[in-house]
Amino acid sequence: MYPGDKLFNADINTRREYIPLSLVELARLIDLGWINPRQPIDVSTLCATQKFQIIPKVRQYGFDLTEEGADSFLYSVDIEVQYATQSAIAAVEKAGGRVRTAYYDVESLEAAINPKAWFEKGKVIPKRKAPPPSLMEYYMDAKNRGYLSEETELEKERQLSADVGGYSLPKDVNITSSLKAIDQVFHGIPSGSVVSLADKKVFAPKNELHREYYSNLRSDKLYS
Repeated sequence: MYPGDKLFNADINTRREYIPLSLVELARLIDLGWINPRQPIDVSTLCATQKFQIIPKVRQYGFDLTEEGADSFLYSVDIEVQYATQSAIAAVEKAGGRVRTAYYDVESLEAAINPKAWFEKGKVIPKRKAPPPSLMEYYMDAKNRGYLSEETELEKERQLSADVGGYSLPKDVNITSSLKAIDQVFHGIPSGSVVSLADKKVFAPKNELHREYYSNLRSDKLYS
């Protein structure tokens, strides 16, 4: 926008924006019954409360979990966000929950923020694409609870956060056991499927080439 000054807003056309979600706001949404803490929380869950608006076309890429309210956060939640501070991560894990940071490309994010509209158009549920090179390191880092990091490394970082914070990780963790695949947009619905709200059915692909394209095996090769 200002060709004569490359240092002023030089990244304005590539900058990613994340909607702040404080632990205070998350707790309030749970208290008011807008969010069920016993179910996985992700972009779709948060947008379904109609308290947030994400516009992918203006480079809004999801949620940033912030530490405001960390001292009083008591809910054991399983939450997936796109960015999270270390204090917010520690607060959720101290309460017996789990945090994962995960990337959404524009198409996947458009599906996630309004699933009903996406399903009504009969669109195929897309695969989440791999993060761009500039974000790959962040999502592969267990310290950030990145979804591309190894589970053993995640456990080490959880324990390290507990040691530094002076708290013990709860033994009985009240969170869901299943995680979305690295290319999956919705819990329980595989990529490549079509959802019919009228029939209340999920139609999985039958064509072999279609199935191969959306298979987890192909995704693992893509991300490796």
